[in-house]
Amino acid sequence: MEFFEGHVHQLTEEIKRKTKIIQSYILREEAGTLSPAVMDAVKVQRARKGGIMASVFSSRQVDGALTLDLALKISSKMQAVLEDTLLKNMTLKENMETLANEIDRLSRLLRQKNSRHV
Repeated sequence: MEFFEGHVHQLTEEIKRKTKIIQSYILREEAGTLSPAVMDAVKVQRARKGGIMASVFSSRQVDGALTLDLALKISSKMQAVLEDTLLKNMTLKENMETLANEIDRLSRLLRQKNSRHV
């Protein structure tokens, strides 16, 4: 029974993490910042040079060395890096909000102490 409770807790945490990632995608999509123009220019430049990344960026096979298996591995690793980066960014944002709230609380406390001594 404890195993199942632990497993349910772990799965719940994973769902929360994935929900945050999906929310981040939606917010970025709505804001139009999913891919800045500068990055699009870099992708075009790399696609012209050839190689495996040219195939990835051009959405068609440019390099004969890119097999379906390799493409799936690259895609999977890129997805994992993206999810990890998004999660870290969201965690940092939450930490910054917590720090801002703590600074605000301490500032108010300091003002209260200073006003009592005046």
